[in-house]
Amino acid sequence: MKEVNADLYHLLNENETGLYTQEFQKNKTEYAYVHLDFSGLEDFAEAVGTYPFEEGGMKVTMFERTICIDLNDIIEG
Repeated sequence: MKEVNADLYHLLNENETGLYTQEFQKNKTEYAYVHLDFSGLEDFAEAVGTYPFEEGGMKVTMFERTICIDLNDIIEG
């Protein structure tokens, strides 16, 4: 059984999260994401640790008031 990161769970529970799928050559891929206010980035970094930010950082989508972060690598790691 995998251990649950309680800090990440609470962060995801308090923010807009969702799932979407894309199909690549008959392979269906599911993605998880979270929208965070910019003020929540420090809490996010504390919850997930430094690993996702190594090797050149993370790809994100920025909006006017939020940042959208794909969670697949974080959840799988």
